[in-house]
Amino acid sequence: MPSAPHATEQEAEEVRVAADFAFVLPRPEFSDFIGPILALLRGAGYQCMLLGPYEAQSLIQDCQAGRIRPPTVVVSPNEGEYISGFAGSKKVLLGHSFFIRDTIPSPIEMGADHYFEFDYFFAPSTFYAEWTIRALYDANYVGLGYANAMDQGITKYVIPGGYAKALPPPRAPGGPRPAQPLILYAPSVYSPEHTGHRFHLDGSEILFSLARTFPHARIVCRPHPTDRDHDYVRQMMALFAAQRMDNITFDLSNTPSPTLYADPDVLLTDMSGFGFVYEMLTRQRPIFFIPEDECTKHPRFSALTCQFGRLVHNVQQLLGVVQAQLAQPDLLEGGAASLFDSVFALPYNTVDALMADLIRILKGERGEHWINLPVRYSAGR
Repeated sequence: MPSAPHATEQEAEEVRVAADFAFVLPRPEFSDFIGPILALLRGAGYQCMLLGPYEAQSLIQDCQAGRIRPPTVVVSPNEGEYISGFAGSKKVLLGHSFFIRDTIPSPIEMGADHYFEFDYFFAPSTFYAEWTIRALYDANYVGLGYANAMDQGITKYVIPGGYAKALPPPRAPGGPRPAQPLILYAPSVYSPEHTGHRFHLDGSEILFSLARTFPHARIVCRPHPTDRDHDYVRQMMALFAAQRMDNITFDLSNTPSPTLYADPDVLLTDMSGFGFVYEMLTRQRPIFFIPEDECTKHPRFSALTCQFGRLVHNVQQLLGVVQAQLAQPDLLEGGAASLFDSVFALPYNTVDALMADLIRILKGERGEHWINLPVRYSAGR
């Protein structure tokens, strides 16, 4: 299993060499999205760079000065402003989540115009594709485009798939489980731009209630990687340590262990796509903790959780569902399972499929499963 990549001094030297692919790693928590595909492409003989933010800026300066030709394809798991510097490259946005809900503001809504400079957008689920298409069409609301757009039009490509993390194999439903059950609490990212994150409001009460009600269970809390340094996380950790609640641990690693996606007997979140990855691997329904007033802000997501998960509005409901799931696996079956697979279990979410699509981009080819999205049409008659 390929290990997560890290930019090294050797990698920094390699930015002076022309490459087929340049992978930009803006934050370390995205490394497990890049590691498997980077190893596969290099093993197949393609010239690949791995760039941190400083190496990316150095390469951009060299390209702009004519000291090196731009890489043919630039791949990033985040819509950073650095993408604007790769004017001569094909620009690929690799999704850094399995799911994105419809109420997340688009980058263009938040003023990140550089999002529109990408040419290819991977979408690991149908819901991710829906959001991406809407996000691209947001450019027309603010008149975002290029000088010759009215003459030539603008076409983007939304590519199903791209979620190629090194995940464990699916777990056999109903198989033997450890004597000490594992409850994983994996809340979504905190952001002032959108609602849905509840960890800073409800996290302490949830964890206290779980620890006291299920003292025989091992409870792991994994805050979103960008939330690890927030005061409320440190305060929670200090509070539980002072209370000697030894069955609660915090996972503050950059990237989760792959087994963490399949090991839990119970998965609790607020609105994180982590829950759907867990469900795909285990067929066990995740629990979504969303207070009623929050549900009214996210009606479509709430409807989704009722189909594929267990929606709870308060701690009392949560404890009842956790108790039931620990007593008996809460499996996704029948028509709900078929529908889940049709919108989440895309056949293109493999490292081999991702490699095939990236090579098509490199060669200027198109895949039959790609969505050809004319964001602007030519004004010529």
